[in-house]
Amino acid sequence: MSTSSYQEELKQRDVRQKHWEAVVSAAVAEVEASLLKSYRGFHHTTFFGAMGIDPKHLAIWCFFLKDEDLKRAESERFTNAVQTAVREALRKHGYPGYLVSSLLVSFATDEDVQRTCGGNYWHYLK
Repeated sequence: MSTSSYQEELKQRDVRQKHWEAVVSAAVAEVEASLLKSYRGFHHTTFFGAMGIDPKHLAIWCFFLKDEDLKRAESERFTNAVQTAVREALRKHGYPGYLVSSLLVSFATDEDVQRTCGGNYWHYLK
C-alpha cells in the first residue's frame, strides 16, 4: 500500500469513526433519557471502539452507583430491558442491523471502579 493510499484510508476511517460515534451517541442518549436516568442507582454510560475500522468494534458500558444497585437491576431484569432498549435505539439510529442483534451492553458499578482501580475508569475498562 502506498503512503498516499494509506493516508486516504486513515482519513476514511476517521470519517467512519465520527459517523458511528454520532449514531451510537444518539442511541445511548435516547436510552438514558427514556429509561436509565429515572432508575435509582444509575450512574452513567460510556462507549468506545474502533468503529472506523469496523462497526463491530463497539463496547457499551452502563454503570450503576453501587454493587447493590446493579444486583437489584439484574434481579428486576432491568438490565435485560436496557439491552433491548439499546439494541432498538441503535437500529433506529442506523447502526448495522446484522451487528445489533449480537451486541451486548456490559454492566458494572462506580463502587467497583473505586475499589479495584482507585476510580480510574480508563484502567477499569482496558
